[in-house]
This record gives sequence, structure tokens and C-alpha cells, in this order.
Amino acid sequence: DMAGGRNALHLAAENGNSEAAEVLYQACPQLAELEDLDGARPRDVALREGARAATISGGRKAVVDLLGAEPMPSQEELRAQAQADVAKRRKRLDLAEAAQKAKLAEEKASNGTPADHGYQSR
Repeated sequence: DMAGGRNALHLAAENGNSEAAEVLYQACPQLAELEDLDGARPRDVALREGARAATISGGRKAVVDLLGAEPMPSQEELRAQAQADVAKRRKRLDLAEAAQKAKLAEEKASNGTPADHGYQSR
């Protein structure tokens, strides 16, 4: 499991690497159905990244064609979904950051000050 819950096929799709996507898909077709933490399958990732780039062409188009015969959403729909994904990702990262800060504060509070451990400041 990679960052954001994406697998190797998600990453190949995101980057428009159709050769890697084909190898991964042939080796493990189930990867195409796995969703990342934003609920996107690899085909969705290729489409949304293409929408961000204002065009779905080249490698991303090949990945989309490889991974499914579903109708292609409009550019507006793809852009809206890409923006929603960014908002979800930002919220997830903000929550993770807040949890990490709380954990560090708790550890600091439980460890006391350096003087409590025999250290003295000069």
C-alpha cells in the first residue's frame, strides 16, 4: 500500500505510463478494481490527471483504453472530481498532521523537562 492507498497500477496510470500499466494489468487484473483512499480506481486516476493537464492523450489515453470500456466522462465532470479528490486528500493530510502533532505534544508532556532527567541548563 503506497501513499494515498494507491497501488503500482494507480501510479502508472497517474503518470501515463501505458507500458507499465499493461504489464501490471496482465500480471494482476484485480489491481484495476482497487480504489485509493479517495475512492478512485487506476482508470479514474488516469482520467482525472488528464483533466488536470487539460487533455487526455498519449499514455493516459492508452491506460484508460486498457482499463475499461466505460463511457468517458466530460472534462467538466473530470475536473470537478479531481478538485473533490484534492479536497479529500488535503483533509486527510490535515487530520494526519494534527494527529502527529497531538502525539508529539503528548510525548513531550509525558517526558517532562530535561532537568527532570538530570540535565542542567547553563
